[in-house]
Order: sequence, then structure tokens, then C-alpha cells
Amino acid sequence: AKEEGQALKPEVTVRADEGGRVVMTVDHGLTVEYSLEAGGTQRGAFRAKPFRADNLVVRFDLGSWRPGDTPSGNLKGTTRTLDRADGEVPLELGLLSRDGWSLIDDSRGPILQSLNDVRPDHVPWVEKRKPPKGYTDWTLLAYGHDYRTALKEFTILAGSIPIPPKFAFGVWWSRWWIYTDDQLKQLVGDFRKHRVPLDILVIDMDWHLTAYEMMNAGYVDLARQPLGWTGYTWNKSLFPDPAKFLTWCHEQDLRVTLNLHPASGVQPFEEKFVPMALAMGIDPHSKPYKHVPFDIADERYARNWFDIILRDLEKQGIDFWWLDWQQKNRTSLGPELNPTIWLNHVFFHDMERRRGADHRGFIFHRWGGLGNHRYQIGFSGDTWITWESLKFQVYFTATAANVGFAFWSHDIGGFMSKDKTEAELFLRWIQWGALSPIFRTHAWRVKWIERRIWMYGDMYLKLMREAINLRYSLLPFLYSEARKTHETSVAALHPLYYEYPEMEESYSYPTQFMLGLSMMVSPIVAPAERPTYTSTKESWVPPGTWIEWHSLRQIVGPKKHSDAYSLDEIPIFVKAGTVIPMAIPGINTSPMEREVLVISVFPGPQGVGGEYFLYEDDGISKAYKQSGFGTTRLQSERYSDTSMKFVAGPRSRNLPGLSETRSYSL
Repeated sequence: AKEEGQALKPEVTVRADEGGRVVMTVDHGLTVEYSLEAGGTQRGAFRAKPFRADNLVVRFDLGSWRPGDTPSGNLKGTTRTLDRADGEVPLELGLLSRDGWSLIDDSRGPILQSLNDVRPDHVPWVEKRKPPKGYTDWTLLAYGHDYRTALKEFTILAGSIPIPPKFAFGVWWSRWWIYTDDQLKQLVGDFRKHRVPLDILVIDMDWHLTAYEMMNAGYVDLARQPLGWTGYTWNKSLFPDPAKFLTWCHEQDLRVTLNLHPASGVQPFEEKFVPMALAMGIDPHSKPYKHVPFDIADERYARNWFDIILRDLEKQGIDFWWLDWQQKNRTSLGPELNPTIWLNHVFFHDMERRRGADHRGFIFHRWGGLGNHRYQIGFSGDTWITWESLKFQVYFTATAANVGFAFWSHDIGGFMSKDKTEAELFLRWIQWGALSPIFRTHAWRVKWIERRIWMYGDMYLKLMREAINLRYSLLPFLYSEARKTHETSVAALHPLYYEYPEMEESYSYPTQFMLGLSMMVSPIVAPAERPTYTSTKESWVPPGTWIEWHSLRQIVGPKKHSDAYSLDEIPIFVKAGTVIPMAIPGINTSPMEREVLVISVFPGPQGVGGEYFLYEDDGISKAYKQSGFGTTRLQSERYSDTSMKFVAGPRSRNLPGLSETRSYSL
């Protein structure tokens, strides 16, 4: 047996017979049988041999596994990027399977060294594995349809899913556009004027020196990359005083991230080229000119890159980095080390260790493969602006939970198109985004694509703002769910089959997902019928009584449920008896703790109660990994058709910066 968030501690017995067959039995129904090979100088001696289908079998409740078996029922995971996708793309295999097993082969993967070194400036580094002949490093997950336990056990081996800073759950503004600092200030003012919340400014590559005309004409730099794509020197014609601008952003309670395309290394035209070249043993004045090649697998390069190039930018006020690696999937260590996941590892640990206990590790980059769940947030890349792209993002995000990747950030509204974005499509994308892990709009650098919601007319502004305000009102719930993700290894946004693995319907509705244990969402991902402007969508309602968010109608499952939804409605279903902590939306996430806590109760049958544990911490530090957090138990019970009881318990621990008293609105 296990408690929530704890690993199984099974009883294991091992026996061997005279024929060299070794049988290991685990108390929850798993048996491993391995046949040794006769050999050696003594009679009856045996020796190990490489695993094959004829000498190794694992038996479990749903069947068995042998080396070479094909996972026909694998439920998929995610993929590195959706760049240029227009709808569905192939996904990598995940950790969960209807077959009841999945295999992780790490026989050739690199290994980390110095993991126990806790020096503040130390980042655990990588070295190439040098396995002997016939070496095998396999992990078999054979948990049948107990998907939650499989994910928890995986993270015990591979590391937990961190909680992103609280500001990450707010609105991110991103646009590939040539902004000046004054234009960005005006943009922030427009957010305030139109009462649209904002927490993060994402500044794309135009913060640094670029050369678009030459790049578009085919010019390349010394690394043979497009000229101006990589850069570390502020464009002073756009940002004459970067530190002053970043200080202004922080005074507005905004965080700022800059785009990095690191593939070109450090070129001779960069401000810090000379000290970087000298630190790497390169003559900065040699002819023909040389550059400092990018090599993230080289610890010397990485340390100098951070200390000489990036650290000064951070001191000016950059809060975290948007990494934008788009090149080959190998490093100087070989194809075994993926540069995407290694960049994520290095940046995440650099922030955690060098910035001290007051800062959580936090990056923004593409998926680097299995294990990338340790480094959040994900940047899914540049999709086409179509209904098919929107539809696939819903399935794609839920399925990423199958590899523990809980916090994908998408280009809400899509990235590229030859035409203007339809207002209805952008609205439905925003409604989906409001309930997705991270809310970030983005777009290509062309005039006909618009992401300022106030540019779509009063009606659509109102509807889009309502969706964004819904997200901000749910922040106490969403942040509490992030804690549950950290403890259980199950993403808040996950497929229905986690809860209903033996019901075929839970696998059959790819644009429907669970948000926590008791909220289910089925976003609109197709255009409305004309002239009613309503969208008909069929959803599957699992067993039990569910309450539709907008209409408050009760629906008893299991059943297929079809309804028409107007432009202001999102198909959301809440299990009867659920308690959801909410907030009064503000201009950003900062005042969330100081406001009234709004409790939404979706009453269950008479005599049946519900409860929820509100989670709180300081929102920014690593203290949550120890004891720097508190929980509040919220309970409700329905007495009759007209009466109910609600009880809010005390916070389990008083925390610095949080009031010891609180107001509730029920």
C-alpha cells in the first residue's frame, strides 16, 4: 500500500533453481524470470548473458513483457517542437501504455557527475558513458493501468517536477516585433487602460543587434548561421538605457525575459567578444577573424558564457531566459547528449544555485526528451494559425503528462499565417489558453497578425478579457494544483484515462481533459455554426454527477453529452461536491494573497461533502522544497436542498509575507 505522493515499497523475494533460472517476485503481482547460461570451470556453474526474449520475461497483471516486444498500446508522450505544424504531428513514445508496460533504454545515455556537490556555483556536469560490451541499462514500468503510480515511480528515479514561480501562471505578452522601450511602455499602458492583466514581457530577438536585410539575402556569420540571429549586445537605438527600462518594468510588477538563439557562439562584433575569446584561449585580434564556437557540453565554455556574457544582462534586470535552440540534436559529446535538454539543465541549475535560495530554477525552452520534466517551462514553437493547430494543442498538452511534462507554453493564437487572424478563432484559442498550463500569446513579425485583444472590437475584447479574468480568478486553484503535480508527478492538465482507465470512452475524446481531479474541460476547437454563432460539441461525462460551469445544470454520467455553446461559453464540468478556491482578478498575480478568497462550491447530494487543500508559499523561492509552505483545508457539506455548511480551517503554517487572517466570499 502507499499514501498519496509516496513510492511503493514492495516485498521482494528471489529464488534460483538448479537449472540456472532466477525468479524474482514482487508482492504487487510482478514476477521477473531470468535464465543464466551454463559455464565456468566448476560443475553446475552459471554466468550471466545479455538479455534476450528467450532468457528474460516479466509477468504482471495485464500480461507479460520480453525484450523486443512492441508497445502497440503506448499512449504517446510529446515532441521537441511544433514549429511549422498545421495540426497533428507525430509524438514520441510515452511512459504509459494500455499494454500495461513501457521500457526506458538508457544504455548509451551520458551520466551526471558530482551530483552531491552543493557549492553555490556548482552545476552537476555531464560525462560520456563508457559501457562495457553487452552493457544494458533498462527500466521497465509495468504498472498495468495504474498510470498515476507509474508516473510517481518514474520521478522517484528521474527527479520531481518543480513548481514554477507564481508569476508564471499569469499572462505573458510575446510578439516577434521591433519594439522600442517607449513602445513597450505604451503597450503596458494599453493593458492597464483596457483592464487586461499582465505579468511577463517576453522580448524577442530584436533586443540585440540584428541584420535582417543581410540575413534575408543569405549572409551568414562565422559559425555559418544566419547573420544576426544570435546576439548578446543591446540594440541601443531601440533600448538606449536597458537597465533603466528593466527597472521600470519591475516597478510595474512585471518580469522580463529575452530571447536567446545561442548556436553562433560569440561573434567578433559582440561587446564582450574580447574577454570571452581570451577566456577560451582564442586570440581576439587574429586574422582572419575567429569567433568563439558554441559548445554547451564544454564546462569551460558554459562557465565563461554565463560569467562573461549573460551575468551582466541578468544584473541589469533580466529575470529568466527564453532559449530558442533550433539546430542539430547533438553536441561535441556526440549524439547521446541532446543540446536541448542539456541547455535546459545548465540554465535551470545555474539559476537555482547561483541566484541562491530566493530563486527557483526556471527556464523557457523546447522539450529535450525524457527527463525534461525537471526543467519547466516548455516553448512549443511556431505553429500555423488554423483551427487544426488549436485542436491538436489540446490533445498535445494533455498527452505530455504521460512523460511528466506539465507546463507547456503555446503561441496562443498561433504564430504564422498569410491572412489576418479570425476574431472567433483567436477567442477560442484564448479560452483554451486560459485553462492551459501557461498563457502566452505570440505572433510572426508581420503587420496583418494582431495579438492585442483590444484591437478586435468591443464585443471580442469583452469575451477575451472574461476568459483571461477566469484564469486569474482560478489562480489559487491552479497554483495549488501545481503543488499536487510536484508531489504526485501527475500534471494538473491530464487525459481522462488517468481517472477512468478501464472505460473505453476515456481514450476516445482527445480534445477533452481533466484539470485536477474534479474539473473537466472540453474546449471549443471548431468554428461556430452560422448564423447562430453557437458551437455544438459532444463531450463524454464520466460516472457520477457533474455540474456544467456556465449553465449550472446537473449531468449524470457515464454518458455522451452534446450541447450548443455560445461565444462566451467554455464547456467546463465540475464534479458535484467539489470545492474550488478562487480569487478576485487583479492586474497581475502579485496581490493574489492579499485579496478575498472566493470559495466556489458545487454541491453534491444531500449528506455528501467535499474538501480541497489550498496551497500557499512565497511564490518565488526554493523554500517550497522544504517546509516553506502552508495548506488550508476547505470543507463543505450539503444538509438539504436549501442549506449547507462550509468550514475553512487554519493555515497549517504561518508564512512570512502572508497575513494571519483572511476574508472569505462564499
